[in-house]
Formats: sequence, C-alpha cells, structure tokens
Amino acid sequence: MILAWRWSIIGPKTTAAMFAAADDHRLPDPVDRLLAYIDLRRSFLDWPIAAFSCVGGTTLQETWATHPGIRDAVARCVTSGMDHVRPHLTAAFAVHPLQGISADSLAQQVQVAVQGGIIMAKAFDDPQAARAAFDHLERYLRLLFNRPA
Repeated sequence: MILAWRWSIIGPKTTAAMFAAADDHRLPDPVDRLLAYIDLRRSFLDWPIAAFSCVGGTTLQETWATHPGIRDAVARCVTSGMDHVRPHLTAAFAVHPLQGISADSLAQQVQVAVQGGIIMAKAFDDPQAARAAFDHLERYLRLLFNRPA
C-alpha cells in the first residue's frame, strides 16, 4: 500500500512533468495536440514493457478489491492521465463541437485505450498489442473530429 500511495504523489508529478515537456502542447490545433499525444504514447512502446507500464494500473489490477487505499491512490494516478488530455479535448470541442460526448468522458476513454493497451502488451509480452490499441484510438479520434489520416 505504501508503494501505491507514494506513487500517487510522486508518479503524477514525474509523469506530468514528462508530458508537460512534450511537443504536443505546442501545436496550435487541439485535435493535432491529441493526435501528437497518441504518437508520444506510441513512441514509448519502443522501450521495455516495464518502462512504459503504469505502476498505478499494475498495482490496481492486483489489489483493487482487497485494498481500497491502493485503489484510491491509483485513481489519483489515472485521473492525472485524464487531466493531461482533458484541456486538449475541451479546446477541440470548442473548435469542433460534438453532440453527446464530453471532454471528461473522452478523456476517460483515452485512458481506457492507454491502460488497456499496456495490459495487452503485458499479456502478450509484446508492445505491438499496445500499438494496436493506440492505432484504434487514433482512428476513433480522427473519425470523431473528421481528420483523415
């Protein structure tokens, strides 16, 4: 439990700093920023699986039902990931309005694809599974925002 609690404090700051320094923030169009974020995530897949895995997500998978404190700490980690893309989504919706979709719900879906891709990469011991998840996420965003590849 101490690991997850500590990571819920340190991890988002470390990860947030890494993502804050990424080039996706410098692009003028919010949809381009979202697509660049997926490219950034995809670039991590060249690292060993343990290096691109989410400590919080891995811990949660093992302990969510038996350790509510760990579950809550991991929720803060995952929320940090959602917080990273939410401003891009909010800006994208301001320029490209969509009915029935909120920035919050789409930020959660981005995390579903990222975390799910990481789980699949671990299951198959192959980052290609995560690449496929990120590719599907990119296609989905391109369809939503009418951005052909």
